[in-house]
Amino acid sequence: MLSVSNFEPNAGRIKANTGGLVSLSGDFTNLPSGEVALGIGGTSSTSNGRLAISGSAAFDGTLSVSTTGGFTPVVGQSYTLLLFASTTGSFATVEDENPTDGVTYSPIHSSLDVTRNVVAG
Repeated sequence: MLSVSNFEPNAGRIKANTGGLVSLSGDFTNLPSGEVALGIGGTSSTSNGRLAISGSAAFDGTLSVSTTGGFTPVVGQSYTLLLFASTTGSFATVEDENPTDGVTYSPIHSSLDVTRNVVAG
């Protein structure tokens, strides 16, 4: 787990691979040039990369999702990968980093999280 406070607006890449948790204390802004990259490695939440924000989240830029360790999600499964206190905006681009695995992801934005539903690719 990586814990960070007073994080500047993200113009680069934040990555939480399989089993990783990036915990941000305070607010978070992902700029148009910023990327949040998260890995899915299994069906439990601790098998997946997650970003937890204690404050508000302002999303733009890119959300990238990849599978690791040979894991392939099944159509109909859901993965909550981002948690926050409140949100504005949404990711401009959502990328599937494993486009040949037969599935892709449909984002569901709520006021407290971003969940990825697995759909047929």
